[in-house]
Amino acid sequence: MKKIKKNKQFSFLLKIFFLFSYVSITNEKNNRNLNNYDSIIQLIISGKGNQKILSEDFKYEPSEVIINGISKGESCKKSCYFDNGINNITLIFNYNIDNCYLMFYNLNNIIEIDLSKFDAYKVTNMKNMLRDCIRLEKIKFGNINKSSLNNMYGCRLSSIDLSNFGASQVTNMEYMFYKCNYLKSINLSNFNTSLIKSMNNVFSCCNQLLELNLSNYNTFQVTIMGYILYEYNNLKYLDLSNFDTPNIESINQMFYNCRTLINHI
Repeated sequence: MKKIKKNKQFSFLLKIFFLFSYVSITNEKNNRNLNNYDSIIQLIISGKGNQKILSEDFKYEPSEVIINGISKGESCKKSCYFDNGINNITLIFNYNIDNCYLMFYNLNNIIEIDLSKFDAYKVTNMKNMLRDCIRLEKIKFGNINKSSLNNMYGCRLSSIDLSNFGASQVTNMEYMFYKCNYLKSINLSNFNTSLIKSMNNVFSCCNQLLELNLSNYNTFQVTIMGYILYEYNNLKYLDLSNFDTPNIESINQMFYNCRTLINHI
C-alpha cells in the first residue's frame, strides 16, 4: 500500500516537473525571439473573436506573433482569434522592412502601439500607417530614423511626443496630423525639418489642439504650406518668427477659418 502511495506521489511530482519545464522552455523561446530580432512591434488591442492586427494592404507578414505571452506559430499572421477583451500582442519580423504604408490602416481595435523596439532605420514610407485608427490612444516611438512619417489622421491620440524622433531625411509632412481631433499637444522640440519641402495640411482640422510650438522648425526648403492650419478652432497664438521661406511657392488658405487665432507673428 505504501509502495503504491509513493508511486502516486512520484508520478505527481514528475508531472509538475514536466509542466514547469514546458513553461520554462516556452518562455525561453519567446524571450530568445525578443532578444534576437530588432524589428519588434507591441500592441494592445480591445476585442474578442476574429480581429485584424495588421492591414491586409500592408505588404509584409510577421515572422511570429505572440499573444498574451504565447506564440501562435503559423495560425496567426495579420488576423487572429481572441478569447479575451484586452490582449497584448508582440509582432516579430526577422527581416528588414522598408515600407510601412497602410500598416495599421483602419484598424479600430488598436488602443496602444509600442514601436520602441522596432528598427525602422531603413523605412522610407510610413504614409497612412496610422490612418483612421480611431481608438488609438497611445503610441511610443523608437529608432525610426530616416522615415517619411505622415498621415496619422483619424487617430484618437491626445498627445504626441516626437522630441526624440530622428527625421533628418523626411521631405514630406503632408496630412501628418490631419483630423487628429483628440490631439491637444505635440512635442516637436527636436524634430528635424531641414529637408521638408511640403507641409500641406499638416495640422489642419486638429480642433482640440491648444498650443503649437513651431519655433524650431527649419522651413528653408519648404515650397508648399497650403492649408497648414486649415479649420483650426481653438488655437489662439502662433509664433512663426523663425520661419525662413525663400523657396515658398504656395501658402493657399494657410489660416483658413482659424476663428480663435488672436495673434501670429
